[in-house]
Amino acid sequence: MDRATELSLIERLLGAWESGTSPLPDDESRIPVEAYRSTERFDAERRALFRKLPVIVAHASELAAAGDFVTHDALGVPLVVARGTDGKLQAFLNVCRHRGARLADAPSGNKKAFVCGYHGWTYGLDGGLIHKPHPEGFPRDCDRNLVPVPVEERAGFVWVVPTARASIDVGAFLGPLASELEGFGLARDVAFRTVHVKRRFQWKLIVDAFLDGYHIKRLHRDSVYRFFLDNVNLADAFPPHVRSVVARKGIESARTTPREQWSFRSVLSLTYFLFPNTVLVFHPDWVSRITLFPISVDETLFTHTMIVPADADTDDRRAHWDKTWRLIHENVFEREDMVAAEWIQSGLDSGANESFTCGRFEAPIRWFHDAVEKAIAP
Repeated sequence: MDRATELSLIERLLGAWESGTSPLPDDESRIPVEAYRSTERFDAERRALFRKLPVIVAHASELAAAGDFVTHDALGVPLVVARGTDGKLQAFLNVCRHRGARLADAPSGNKKAFVCGYHGWTYGLDGGLIHKPHPEGFPRDCDRNLVPVPVEERAGFVWVVPTARASIDVGAFLGPLASELEGFGLARDVAFRTVHVKRRFQWKLIVDAFLDGYHIKRLHRDSVYRFFLDNVNLADAFPPHVRSVVARKGIESARTTPREQWSFRSVLSLTYFLFPNTVLVFHPDWVSRITLFPISVDETLFTHTMIVPADADTDDRRAHWDKTWRLIHENVFEREDMVAAEWIQSGLDSGANESFTCGRFEAPIRWFHDAVEKAIAP
């Protein structure tokens, strides 16, 4: 993000704080409860959102060296992504071309080649078949390489479209946000810690939570609310994505500080929602990458990666990272945001509500659901 955009966001947030309001839609809106309950709709979302669109599967630092690989199954398709000896990333269906066995089984690692544990067929990092035992048993031409899927490295992350013979253009997908995200230099940072949490809630419920600054005072009163002002936030739509900022208490001193000295990440919390399922939260000195993978209509895999500056990934800083991880992940995300999503999930089938209400300052939730509707429309 360039400095002019940073200053503009601070000024707008200051104006919202001082005036006691921010630009709001004319009216509240409704979201049908069936949007969270319907299995038919869930299947349509999986097909339209999680098979056709670019989705983040790793941070670039997790595939830093030649031979580094990660496997990924949360999109419902077995994938393996590897960095070749030429430094380029390749992604494939993690399926042997002989009898269909899973090829790479570990979550991550480093290999010179992929060897199938069933019959020993061997593939290079570029996916090419380089060896099959007893080739005389296969008189026909069966030199079948691994099936590639589109992959791209952009803004420090690894994106895939988990469909063979599809295409990928992350820059076009992100639009104006592409240059903003590149400007943070996240490619120079490192993934310090990643966890995967499986919980019983519909995947869109947790997206709703990250698009909602209205709940901070109540839900997070015992964790991070002490750092923030109540319901002072702004959001901008970059369809289908959203950028939002929430005022930290440090913004109160901005009016008495020269404009050129304003410290962006000390006066506000910046969040990007990257459609369909990734949230980037910029804390004062690190970044959360949350990616949500729907397992079923009422179960979700919550993946959280802590991204820190490479020069701060040191033993003497570990205590600090561990402490702030406990605050954000274990307290805010697991014990508050996820619990709230489970509260809602437990009542979806009760009949108490036919629809949920989005207040005027919850408009980003409306934008998200409109984007889903557009994506799954026939």
